[in-house]
Amino acid sequence: MNSKIFLIAFIFCFSVAVPGAQDTLITFTEVMFHEPAGNNEFVEVFNLSYTESVDLAGYSIRYFSAPPDTIINAGSGTILPPRSYAVIFESDYNLLIGIYASIVPPTALVLKIKNTMFGQTGMSNHNSRGIQLLNARGDTVDQYLYTANNEAGFSDEKIYLTSGINPNNWANALSYLSTPGKRNSNFIVQLDAAVTSVSVSPNPVMTTEPIVVSATLKNLGHIDAERIIYEIYHDRNWDGIPNPSELIFDSLIVMIRQADSTALTTVLPPFARSHHQLIARAAIEWDDVPSNNTAATRFSSIARTTVYNDIVLNEIMYNPVDGKPEWIEVFNHSGGGINLKKWIVGDKKPLAILPAGNVIVYPNEFLVIAGDSSFANNYPGVNNFVIAKFQPLNNSGDIIALRDSSGFIIDSLVFSAAWGGSPGRSLERIKAGNPTYDSTNWNTCRILSSPGVVNTVSPKIFDVGLGGYEINPTLPAYGEPVGLNIWAKNLGSSASEFEIGVFEDTNNDSIPDIELVISDRMNLEGFDSLEYSFGRVLSAVYGTTHLIVKVIYSLDQDSLNNKMYITLSVYPPTNSIKVNEIMYSPTGGMPEWVELYNHSLQTISFEGWNIYTNSTPAPLTFSSSLTMPPGSYLVLASDSTVKQYFREGNFNFLRFSLPPLGDLTDGIFIRDNFGRIIDSVTYNPGFGGDSGYSTERVNPAFAPIPSNWKESIYRERGTPGRINSVFPKSNDIEVTGISINPRFPEINSPVFLSVTLAQNGTLSGGSATVIAYKDSVNSQSVIDSVSVSLPPGTFSAVVSTKMFPFEGSFNSIVSASVSGDQDNYNNYLEQYFVSGSSAGSIRISEVMHTPAPGDSRWIELHNTRTDPVNLFNWSINGVFFNDSSVSILPGGYITVSPDSQLNSRYGRNVNLHINNLPVMVPGSNLVLRDNRNAPIDTFIVNEIPFYYRWHSQERSFNHYANNFYYPSLDTMLGTPGMANSIDFISTPGNNIAINEIMFEPAAGQSEFIELYNFGNDTISAAHLNITVNQQQRFYLSPVNKPVTPGAFILIAQDSSIFTTFPELTGNPSVIVHENFYRLAESGAFIVLTDFFGNIVDSVFYHPRWYGPVSRSAGNRSLEKINAVLAANDPKNWTGSTASNGGTPLGVNSIYASMTDKTAAISISPNPFSPDGDGFEDHAIISYNLGNSTNLVTIKVFDGSGREVRTILSDQYSEASGDIVFDGLDDYKRPLPMGIYIIYLEAKGVSSGFSQKLKAVVVSARKL
Repeated sequence: MNSKIFLIAFIFCFSVAVPGAQDTLITFTEVMFHEPAGNNEFVEVFNLSYTESVDLAGYSIRYFSAPPDTIINAGSGTILPPRSYAVIFESDYNLLIGIYASIVPPTALVLKIKNTMFGQTGMSNHNSRGIQLLNARGDTVDQYLYTANNEAGFSDEKIYLTSGINPNNWANALSYLSTPGKRNSNFIVQLDAAVTSVSVSPNPVMTTEPIVVSATLKNLGHIDAERIIYEIYHDRNWDGIPNPSELIFDSLIVMIRQADSTALTTVLPPFARSHHQLIARAAIEWDDVPSNNTAATRFSSIARTTVYNDIVLNEIMYNPVDGKPEWIEVFNHSGGGINLKKWIVGDKKPLAILPAGNVIVYPNEFLVIAGDSSFANNYPGVNNFVIAKFQPLNNSGDIIALRDSSGFIIDSLVFSAAWGGSPGRSLERIKAGNPTYDSTNWNTCRILSSPGVVNTVSPKIFDVGLGGYEINPTLPAYGEPVGLNIWAKNLGSSASEFEIGVFEDTNNDSIPDIELVISDRMNLEGFDSLEYSFGRVLSAVYGTTHLIVKVIYSLDQDSLNNKMYITLSVYPPTNSIKVNEIMYSPTGGMPEWVELYNHSLQTISFEGWNIYTNSTPAPLTFSSSLTMPPGSYLVLASDSTVKQYFREGNFNFLRFSLPPLGDLTDGIFIRDNFGRIIDSVTYNPGFGGDSGYSTERVNPAFAPIPSNWKESIYRERGTPGRINSVFPKSNDIEVTGISINPRFPEINSPVFLSVTLAQNGTLSGGSATVIAYKDSVNSQSVIDSVSVSLPPGTFSAVVSTKMFPFEGSFNSIVSASVSGDQDNYNNYLEQYFVSGSSAGSIRISEVMHTPAPGDSRWIELHNTRTDPVNLFNWSINGVFFNDSSVSILPGGYITVSPDSQLNSRYGRNVNLHINNLPVMVPGSNLVLRDNRNAPIDTFIVNEIPFYYRWHSQERSFNHYANNFYYPSLDTMLGTPGMANSIDFISTPGNNIAINEIMFEPAAGQSEFIELYNFGNDTISAAHLNITVNQQQRFYLSPVNKPVTPGAFILIAQDSSIFTTFPELTGNPSVIVHENFYRLAESGAFIVLTDFFGNIVDSVFYHPRWYGPVSRSAGNRSLEKINAVLAANDPKNWTGSTASNGGTPLGVNSIYASMTDKTAAISISPNPFSPDGDGFEDHAIISYNLGNSTNLVTIKVFDGSGREVRTILSDQYSEASGDIVFDGLDDYKRPLPMGIYIIYLEAKGVSSGFSQKLKAVVVSARKL
């Protein structure tokens, strides 16, 4: 849709001011949930406001069903400026060297969450999940459900920043690592204000005439463009660039709708004789395409002598009535007299030609051009007029041009009836100096017409008007004196001296009858205002009285604005009856009710009063006999049963047929017999008071605005008939709680009561007396009496009674008293205590919440006590055990399931109790409660990873302080009725080694990693996991798979391993793993860790490790010479010599034994044969030194004593070590067969220790 706006102004007087502010809106714009590696997830938000910053302190992000993660300052504050991005990282992301360090621009606000990951385990890439942005109050600001399975390093990006939560408005990022803190790669232009055309008319133009600049601005963006500054520059240097010093006009355009355009017309003063270039510019903040914000046009200015607008069209009677003539009034706006002889009134053809004689109009004088001579009779007071017959003017609008005798246009007008004027009333110009063509500069005459004088709508020289009044008191009572405050304003340009009179209109005919008071004579400068106070105009008012206030000023040019009519009435006291408390959303069958409060010092009669609501506007009238004493309360309800819901129901109650109140919002109005609204309140959810709580007025003296209403904080959910719980008090002791210690006492054990008190007042009320009773309030049942002083602002003070024996269930009663307490109702509290089990005595030890298809859900409980426990009336999440015979033996288990299939499923007799189960969803808690409803244990239900699908979730009592949850590792996928599998997790220490690696198999064959147990204990493969290149680790087996001492286990990429090595088919030590990471041919870092993340072994392999024996890596594994050797020493690895490329689950082809490690120096095997056939190709030199820190040198000498090899040279070593000798000399050439001397020399690092060792080794070859 196109609209057209005319902006006609002169540059020297034009100004625009537009009030208002842009609402602030924060929205999600980018989510990185599949980060490349490590702690690199992030969430990006954007401030859509153009004007206001937002403080994100206290905001939080909720991922899926996890608790919210609080957003915290990351070093640059929490204030997000307008139209700016904020990037929110995990708390352990390194801002300096993280992978986004060079991407996030310095203009972005960088924040973090308190936790090390979003949610509990980070954001999932395999499941679509929702995220929410919450403000500091917990309200949802924005939300987004992202779609899973993005490629690593590619986020979800929002396309249009203001398009809400539409999933079609999101797309995958187009660039790796995406666009944190800056415009999204999928961004589509939103804000684009363009100048599409600009022109000047007339062209050429006279140097004495103004020019008209016409321009079209169009919104090419996808959102509304607001607060556009339209600017015109005089491009004096013809460089095509708008320079600030060249600005000659600017104007504010409040808004251009999306895809809409605006036509602008601007009149500029005359230009000097020359050629000129103008540049039109649309200036707007945050424009996405600034290149189309300007357009230029050229024109020429030529000389002329005629003066424009010295005479202006000033008033037009185009629609006269009663036979009166049409006429046109002109006004001399110049500084000298002008002769209008032979001037022409008309457009292309003249309407009238003025007489040939002199028609002189002097400065600031008027001339009326009348259509016929009847003008003189109809307007006898007008002297300066001429008769010039012209064609009738069109009543719907017309064109009028005023030309001088040379034909130059002096003024012109194209008007319509919409500009003003009506039958019998003229169209008047407001200001002579403002443009003639501006419709806002014209209006209908406030009387019939004003020919020959200042227009009624024009600013005056002498014009004093009355602007308003104030009655004091505002609502006078019967017999009360009355004063008046009167506001007057000098609307004229000249100073004025005047008086104000107040008169009584006794018969209400708008004619003053009795003069009451005349003001002092006042002098007021032009356009100034004042307030005049008549201290008393009536000594007493006894009924309705009519007053007239008028300005007394003989020079006043406008008599329409200098008189006011005031009617005085007698009213009952104001601010008397207050709507003080509302129960609009009761629960438990309670009727709705409204509490009224008399805030005045007088008894109020309700005769003629009524009450009504927004939802039921028909008023309900109060009884004429109803009265309320000062300071009293009255509860209105349709049913007296409302009293049964409160401990003391003796409040002042009126059975009243209240209209139904809205559950979310409604208005309640109290109206007196004069029809005045005495009080009203329109409540909404912001007032509080839903779900069975009332909403209370904080202070009856204050207005019924949302900040003066709060939800009741009293435990009975309301305070009908008494002081509100939220009312600020100076002294108010409250008993807020009673607890017993210990919380779950045994029979006859010593206990004491803890009483929680609060001082809700602002002043100290002195010492309070607290008395605790048992079962009843009398002197024989007193448990203890305690005195306590509570300073103001004490919200949780605890006092304790003396010890007393717990003899069984009893009702505790506590009362508190203090002098001057303003609310005694909350000084009393009762609490019933019963005996029962202690927390943790019965444990939820295992849960099957996601069984295999056809299997049953179940929950296992474990009794940690030394006596049996009956579970009758116990519950889990509100599902009760209703069988009185169900019990658990000491140390025993019971499994709860909805059916009996567990025994057949697990092949053993399980202590089974058939019962309904609660809903169990990941992220929820299962709470076990005893027959007292006391929480005994809590179990956190976690999502079972797909790798462990259909496993139960076990809870360990041996790890992580009884809060360790993990899927069952038992081969039956669960352990109902027996100890949990994760209670028996073993740690292998460093006795499991990475022993063989196939990282470059032939095409179509499988990569693999072989592990070897060289320790003395059996280890489960389910307790081990592998990480490659610091990617997400994977466990070797979802269930327990034993690895005995001296045994191997093989992890393969796919089942092609059985094609390459058919002898492995059916071997249980082979694990084909779906999460196996591809091993890089250029080398990779493999880490083997135990169940708790401790490193068992690691190796950073490299193709160079194959050694000279097998230089080609293709289809050949890397084998470790001996499993106990250091993993990251390249000398301890070499390529397999096996014919099929590897020895999975077998002794390595290049294995070298180590027979004696106790001697000072030993070599194994000896002799060895370094001939590259894979058999005893290497010798291992083992040594034991007498010092803990050493520099070791090992050299090899031949039988003639010549040094042929230096194996180590001053290398740091501890007291023992193992070194591989490959049988090569220093030039990597094989040594000849023969006897060689191994010489070891050790020197202490920080001591004078020295030790020298020798050993003989034989290098042999096969014959």
